[in-house]
Amino acid sequence: FFFEDVMDVLKVLYPAIEFVLLFDHSCGHDRQREDGLNLNKTIKGFGGAHANQRDSTINRKEGFLGEFDHDAKLEVGDTQSKVFTEPSSGPYWLSPDELENQKHDIALGQKEKDKVKHELIRDLRAMNIPAMGTKKDLQKLCNEHGIATKKTVSNIKEGWLAKSKGAMQILWERGWIDPSKSFEYYTLDGRKDAHGNVIKATSIKYLMKLQYDYAHEETLLQHMGRRMGAIIDRTPKCHCELAGEGIEYSWACGKNKYDDYQYLALKEKVVLPELESLAGNENLSFTPVKLEKIKTAFRTHRCAMDFDYKFVTVATRLASALPTTHNND
Repeated sequence: FFFEDVMDVLKVLYPAIEFVLLFDHSCGHDRQREDGLNLNKTIKGFGGAHANQRDSTINRKEGFLGEFDHDAKLEVGDTQSKVFTEPSSGPYWLSPDELENQKHDIALGQKEKDKVKHELIRDLRAMNIPAMGTKKDLQKLCNEHGIATKKTVSNIKEGWLAKSKGAMQILWERGWIDPSKSFEYYTLDGRKDAHGNVIKATSIKYLMKLQYDYAHEETLLQHMGRRMGAIIDRTPKCHCELAGEGIEYSWACGKNKYDDYQYLALKEKVVLPELESLAGNENLSFTPVKLEKIKTAFRTHRCAMDFDYKFVTVATRLASALPTTHNND
């Protein structure tokens, strides 16, 4: 919502300007759309627990269409659905009888399955038991307190109807799969020749990386920015100080100003009496925090205070009229 508010303000103040916003690489900034084209979530066959991927438009031959022709091959201008729907012909490698028999899900009864980590944590906390550590640690803790680590789920053999298309079907519809080769001929990493070299044309991962729409898929941030009228770009990885040419400086100035306040009285603990006074509420309660822990966490991030300390201290002093009381140690 903050991003949307910023864009609304910018478009009102500067209606004739095209905005390019620069972000650094991070888990949040690189997060994909829920229905985004993701190579890591595309299996060989069909189905799976991941969300269905969005449709793709075949904009041109290069980067979309391969050399192999067949009756169901897509053409430029076509839209490729990533889900098997009626009246879809189903996975190309199945025989007519297999297509009919494997069309719908088949219930095979019940089976036991290990609970995932968040389920173990939920069950432990329901009994007021502190839940921390790895999945193995949580399982051990559950066993000690008589909490089941497995759950009973339906054992279902997936049918292909209304399920996600896998990489083989996507590539086959685009003409990258040789119709004369079997389904087993293609592997995720590819076959090897007599000399141990990978035959790239048999590697599903390699062929999928050649697909333009997958290679140039927008992140969630880029998608939202484009819809709001902005171009979102990212700095080179491991160089977040370049992002926006200012965000890291802003962070550094904020940290520097924080250090200039007199409530950093002790090296080992941070006490905030001035902040209580500024807030106008003497009843506010602040938990002391280990200063060394904060410094350790801070040093794990790239910060302008590390590479441009003099500029940050001068800028902070001019902005706040506070004397600089510490050195860069």
